[in-house]
Amino acid sequence: MNLTIDTISFIVGVALFLYAVLDVEVSVSSIKLHRMGHSQRVRTSVIALIFTIVGIVFHYVPDGNAVLSVSTMIHSFDDVPNREATDFKNPTISNERLDICLIQGFGCGLDSANKWCRLHDFLISTSFQVDQVGLNKIRTISIGDNSICNNDTCTAFTSITCAR
Repeated sequence: MNLTIDTISFIVGVALFLYAVLDVEVSVSSIKLHRMGHSQRVRTSVIALIFTIVGIVFHYVPDGNAVLSVSTMIHSFDDVPNREATDFKNPTISNERLDICLIQGFGCGLDSANKWCRLHDFLISTSFQVDQVGLNKIRTISIGDNSICNNDTCTAFTSITCAR
């Protein structure tokens, strides 16, 4: 079984959280975890939530660039005037139209557009347009894992505007 950092963090986080909340004694093989006092349960719960959040962040942000993803959600293009912007029409990777999702079904829209912009030395996507190209039998490729969509639901960017 191949466990990644996101899976391990999530499992550890959930296990710690359940251990702290249920207030039970746990014994697995030669490891024994005794019951805790209230302050220890609170600390363990906080640590567990941190592990769980790290697992989720690494799962949904494949490049591990969580700080930039969070800052781009908070930051508005209008906050900083006179930025250089470029419009990419029908963006492609390896001659395949760019899918709107980082990974099939996850990180769709802004996350994927921002990733495209960062790969082209821009800071943020200020706007984008999409089209369900699968209806025309056009394949798409996800920017996060290079997976191919080859069905009627495939949706591609028709334009992405990026700003520095």
